[in-house]
Amino acid sequence: MNREIRTGLSADAAINSARIDFDFDRRGWGSQIEMSVTRRDLLAEIMGELWIILLVIVLIVGIVTGEPWIIAVTVMTGVIAVGARIWARLALEDVYFTRGVEQRYLFPGESTVLTLTLENKKPLPIPWLRITDEIPVELEALDAKTVRTERADTYRLEDSLSVGWYERVKHRFVVRATKRGYIRLGPGQMEAGDLFGLFRSRLVLRASDPIVIYPNIVPLDDFDFPSGRPMGDAPSRRRLYEDINRPAGLREYVAGDPIRRIDWKTTARTRIPHVRIYDHTVDQYMVVLLDAATSSKPWEGFNSIRLERAITAAASIVTKGDEFGFRIGLVSNGVPLAGSGQMVVKPGANPKQMPVLLEALAMVRPFVVKTLPEVIATAPEAIPFGSTIVAISSVMSESLVLELERLKRDGHPTIGIYVGDRELEVSSPTVQIRSEAERFEVDELPRTGEGNDF
Repeated sequence: MNREIRTGLSADAAINSARIDFDFDRRGWGSQIEMSVTRRDLLAEIMGELWIILLVIVLIVGIVTGEPWIIAVTVMTGVIAVGARIWARLALEDVYFTRGVEQRYLFPGESTVLTLTLENKKPLPIPWLRITDEIPVELEALDAKTVRTERADTYRLEDSLSVGWYERVKHRFVVRATKRGYIRLGPGQMEAGDLFGLFRSRLVLRASDPIVIYPNIVPLDDFDFPSGRPMGDAPSRRRLYEDINRPAGLREYVAGDPIRRIDWKTTARTRIPHVRIYDHTVDQYMVVLLDAATSSKPWEGFNSIRLERAITAAASIVTKGDEFGFRIGLVSNGVPLAGSGQMVVKPGANPKQMPVLLEALAMVRPFVVKTLPEVIATAPEAIPFGSTIVAISSVMSESLVLELERLKRDGHPTIGIYVGDRELEVSSPTVQIRSEAERFEVDELPRTGEGNDF
């Protein structure tokens, strides 16, 4: 952990542009500050209230007995108690809290720096402040104290500090991605109080913007796609357009030819107008069909190992296809974490196509509402004519095999990739189905325990 302190508002430098800032919260007067009611702090809150009751009782006794020293001590103590309560109430006013990560897109095993920045912009110091933040299990804090929560999918990061007036404090932690996911940090809690610990206030910190952990990618050096020429462009009977990157020669100008195609050097030399001509080509498309179902019967639940194996296969195949020059799309019956719609990514030539595909795979959760053939039937525009089809499933149902045979008859080079852990029970006379479970088996990264998990 690294602590950086900057004092004075004049030191308010710009935040590093390479960092992604999340969760900028300002709390002014009348904000959502409330007295802590957590079970852990219930005793402290009761003690604070007992102080007030005790002072009132002692003051009454002093008035009844006519002892001035009892009255004086009680009044002085009461002033201190009232001041402590006001201090606790104002402790989180004009406090800025920021989460920041250096990299928002990670692969399993990669690390980044999480920065918690707290700035107190008022003349009242904060003698003690505790920040708790929820860290998803997909991330591991390597140099911070984390404790288990009642939820199985999160850990709680705890950090304690004190902040002076007009002071900014930064705490940095190294976090490591352990497995695929589309995650958010938080929600968290910021708690502060008076110098004596009698009273305290609390703020709930909303969750951060998403962090994407891409799926594992395994090398596919000997993997063959079902295509006559898997690399580069392929000649086609469908002359969609002329590829200006593949010149085929020159010919004499014919009325109607575009002026920009005229080859002026040849025209000047021969005194006869000539235009450039190009080969007709068509781009190769590949569509990955990912079956997120991990059991043939809905009541059997899901198997996380099979799902991760299928997603690893999809991520590895789209990466290999991108190296071969395919325009790649994705169709899956998995429900994305960021919504409830269908997961369909049409093939495209956008430079951001690969990040979009990997991010979509990072979102897949173990929940399906339709079979893969049903999703394919609702998204025919996502499968261009002649595109290569790679279907991945840990179940490989009979209905899916029939759908692949139909795509093969429609002119799509088609192959099935079975990643289940049982013996393949279906076959096809026209579509090759490969058992590739062992190739795409990737063990989940273990937690190192350096973060003092409890």
